[in-house]
Amino acid sequence: MAVRRLRVMPMRAAMWLGFYGVVLVAWWGIYDMSRGGGFLCGPDTVRLLPLGGFWALFPMWAVMMAAMMLPTIIPTLRTYDTLPVAAKAGVSGWAGIVLGYSMVWLVGSTGFAALQVIALNNYIVDLTGVVTSRWLASGLFLVAGLWQFTNTKEACQDACLTPMQFFIGHW
Repeated sequence: MAVRRLRVMPMRAAMWLGFYGVVLVAWWGIYDMSRGGGFLCGPDTVRLLPLGGFWALFPMWAVMMAAMMLPTIIPTLRTYDTLPVAAKAGVSGWAGIVLGYSMVWLVGSTGFAALQVIALNNYIVDLTGVVTSRWLASGLFLVAGLWQFTNTKEACQDACLTPMQFFIGHW
């Protein structure tokens, strides 16, 4: 059992480095987009909007997902790392958590890009992403604010911040 533990440790270290590397590259992509250059949101990409919008917007949403949402599973991954080898908490399970979570957010990115294209084509938002109606902007702001007080938001946040309860309950 000690030999298996020694083989798993370097692999997990490499996976952690790879995970943080993906997050850092995604943040570099966001920085690059904020400057208006680069391959994600440069002048050539903006010219594609709104007609070629989905393929111009999907990579942007995917990179933003990687930068902002992947770090939110760090408590889950750290908790998974503390599970004993006897519980068969191996490298494949760790990778499965990351890949499953990423796939959910990539599907979300697909939906967000499609909604943004629809909003662009119907003049709900302008090319910079700003909502064109003050009433709609106010309504969206109100809905986002009210979400903060819902039980669903609390349940999701509790599950994400204390993942050991999930592992104990579902192992």
